[in-house]
Amino acid sequence: VILYIWKVKAVGPGTYCEDGTQKPLDIIPGNSVMYSRYIGHEFKSKDGKEFVVIKAMDILAVLP
Repeated sequence: VILYIWKVKAVGPGTYCEDGTQKPLDIIPGNSVMYSRYIGHEFKSKDGKEFVVIKAMDILAVLP
């Protein structure tokens, strides 16, 4: 298993529960997160920086 660690640059508003309430994320910009290979969507910005968009449920660990 290959794991990746990236620093979080931005997060979305969170997920919605079945009753319609919004559950905020425990992850904040600046955290480092670990996830498995082949998870998420990789892309490069116009200035050449690499980013990966992943779902919160695919994060294996939040590192200090």
